[in-house]
Amino acid sequence: MFEEVVYYTVGFPIARYFSGAGQETVSFGHKLVKVVTDPFVCAALTALSAGLLLNLTNIQRPPVFEHINSIFVPVGTLLLLISIGMGMQLRTVRDH
Repeated sequence: MFEEVVYYTVGFPIARYFSGAGQETVSFGHKLVKVVTDPFVCAALTALSAGLLLNLTNIQRPPVFEHINSIFVPVGTLLLLISIGMGMQLRTVRDH
């Protein structure tokens, strides 16, 4: 249920912290500041915080989003399925 939250709040910052091969001389504080100020980490944490805040304040979603979600959710699912399908190796299924 909280898979995405864990990915973006724990996993991605840890991966970002340990990335940067060849920078062994950089201090812990410099690496930490680099992770905290990373635009991708900031955007993900801001989006998660905004969603949590809107959920906790019980602000009603505008009705237009029902129509928008009815389009974007199936299209997003289809695009994910296409990208997964393009990466599948059907030869390996036959071997098993």
